[in-house]
Amino acid sequence: MISKLTSKDLPKVQYVDLANGERYAYRVYGGGPKTLMFMTGYAGDSLLDGLILRHFDLKEFTILDPEVRGSGESSYNQEISHLTDLADDYKLFLDALKVTKLHGIVGLSMGGAIAPLFAGKYPEVTDKLVLLIPAPLNLSKFPLDPDSKLLLEYHR
Repeated sequence: MISKLTSKDLPKVQYVDLANGERYAYRVYGGGPKTLMFMTGYAGDSLLDGLILRHFDLKEFTILDPEVRGSGESSYNQEISHLTDLADDYKLFLDALKVTKLHGIVGLSMGGAIAPLFAGKYPEVTDKLVLLIPAPLNLSKFPLDPDSKLLLEYHR
């Protein structure tokens, strides 16, 4: 377990090119057999993630911590029209890293709104979500994919 994480303790930022032309920056924590992915929102900060990380045994978990499109050091080459665009980015991120199954997803803020969209669209990837202070879906700014009627009902 991590008791305190400072910028000196952060793993080196890595980069991966996605099939859609975006480039994601990410960090990897731990090295355990169970893989988790963090989904943060805009202005997601690894130091903030450190507050969450200290609750995980990094001998048990490998944690992928990507920066969402347009945040941190990740690119913003294509405009986002739906939150599902970001869910698709996360799938492309996992594909690029050759990760086919996650033990779970931890969604924080806007990531807490993206995580259920991701899980609904890609149920084969994970069946466990932890949502921390999830942002409400703003349907006027980021309308849901038309196939997500169940999620639309859930968020009303």
